[in-house]
Amino acid sequence: MICVTIIEYDELSNEASVLITDSDISILCYAPNLSQKDLTGALGWELQTLFASDIRREETQESFAERTTKSYYSYKLQGKVISSETVCIGTIEIKLDIPLPRDISIGEYISFNCTRIDFSYIRLISH
Repeated sequence: MICVTIIEYDELSNEASVLITDSDISILCYAPNLSQKDLTGALGWELQTLFASDIRREETQESFAERTTKSYYSYKLQGKVISSETVCIGTIEIKLDIPLPRDISIGEYISFNCTRIDFSYIRLISH
């Protein structure tokens, strides 16, 4: 089961630090433009990398998330490619902000770095 915990919330700027955890992996994310309305009316949430780089195929079939010192929210991640734009780190799905190299296929494991992972709630659009 994946747990979402708001660690820190700034009402003035509507920004938050959000911790996403499953049984083995924990990832600290940045949540821009997060309002109280988002918290009460959300259908779900999604994660997307910002400035993903150094994507490479990995032989070891394991997932991990290691914080780096590049920035407050930066990570080195490894996980399984589940679509042309999504990687599963443990049970946590993250969309990449850049395309995968053409020689990497769905089902393979990759590692990559990113400056930050953005968290956003998914809401119904009302007309």
